[in-house]
Amino acid sequence: MNPDAIVSANAYLGARGIVAAFRNGADIVIAGRVSDASPVIAAAWYWWSWSDTDYDQLAGGLVAGHLIECSAYVTGGNYAGFTEAKYGGWQSFTHPGFPIAEVDADGSCVITKHPGTGGFVDEDTVKCQLLYELQGNVYLHSDSKAILNEATVKQVGPDRVCVSGIRGLPPPPSTKVAIFYKGGYESQLLLNTAGYDWEAKCDLLEKQVRLQLGDKANNLDILQFQR
Repeated sequence: MNPDAIVSANAYLGARGIVAAFRNGADIVIAGRVSDASPVIAAAWYWWSWSDTDYDQLAGGLVAGHLIECSAYVTGGNYAGFTEAKYGGWQSFTHPGFPIAEVDADGSCVITKHPGTGGFVDEDTVKCQLLYELQGNVYLHSDSKAILNEATVKQVGPDRVCVSGIRGLPPPPSTKVAIFYKGGYESQLLLNTAGYDWEAKCDLLEKQVRLQLGDKANNLDILQFQR
């Protein structure tokens, strides 16, 4: 990659900077590109006075943050089993409430939502979100690794699910970086046809476009017509 083409590069930072801000009296913290779970980890880290080597607790905070990072996903907003009879129909998921993570001192958490809001919090919706974006039994983060082999998901009340058993290890030596660079552009055009001779009409459309492009088509890296 040509370094001159780079527009920006953002590392997915952990929770340490947010924790430092809390300890210095901040009520509101405006962060750069931190990982999605970092604000939740930071709040629990500060509240329970964890150290940066309390890897089990930090890993639990990481999972808690992961579970609520996609807002209403964990309350059913993206749940594949919404047609199951126990939920009472699709109408129950039209306005799912935002989730709440109650993180305990040991890193375990209870996922819940505000009373009276739509959607559901049960073992299935939580498991569905827990598996989101995972690539194995180890979830990597800048503050710790979360080991999920012994994770338990248990219903402890209406719209209340406890997640525990998360173990932690020291974080990896590197972190994810999102790089944006000037790489050109792509243009797509969709043309619809109907009638008995639709295939011939598609042929005609291709001929029309190629004729209008003329020699300009030679300047394109790729020119495809798909049907």
